[in-house]
Order: sequence, then C-alpha cells, then structure tokens
Amino acid sequence: MSLSDDDRFDAWRTRSRNAMPGIAARVFALRNKSYAGYGFHYSLEKLLGTCIRDLNDLENAEYYHVEPRDVIAHRIVLRILVRELFSRVVEAERSLNDDKRN
Repeated sequence: MSLSDDDRFDAWRTRSRNAMPGIAARVFALRNKSYAGYGFHYSLEKLLGTCIRDLNDLENAEYYHVEPRDVIAHRIVLRILVRELFSRVVEAERSLNDDKRN
C-alpha cells in the first residue's frame, strides 16, 4: 500500500515535531558559547521558534481552500526550514568540538 503525499507529509511533520524538544535543548545549550557563527545565535533561536510554530500550526492556510500549488510551496518551505535548523545546529556543535580539540 502506497502512502499519499498528504500521509507522507503528515508522517514527516509528526517525526519533526517529536524531534523539536531535543533540538531546542541543543540550541539553548549553544547560548553564550563561542562557535563559528555564534554572533548570529539569535537567528538560530528565531529559526527554532519558526519551525516549532509552523510544525504545530494545523490551522494554517494549507487546511483552508487555497490553490494546490500554495500547499506544495508551504510544505517545501517548511521542510527547508527544518532541514536548515538541524544543519545549523550540527555545524555549531561541530565547531565547538573542533575548538576543544585545538
């Protein structure tokens, strides 16, 4: 049985929402640490907030009568934002670990 695009997206959204407490702890653990890009830490926390808000917003335009292309665009942007959040946290943690080794 093949999952529909909606089912796949909902499964991804659930997995991503379940990962948010762990990623939030990692983001806040980076506060006041000197990692590559730490001058922009506030933007990392802002991105975290955006991801949490959008992953939990089940009343967004996607669930109203909108053009299918707008639903697809929203899903693509949300996936990009979540991927960017995880990537930036991994890069920051890697930077901290590299600094400790040097």
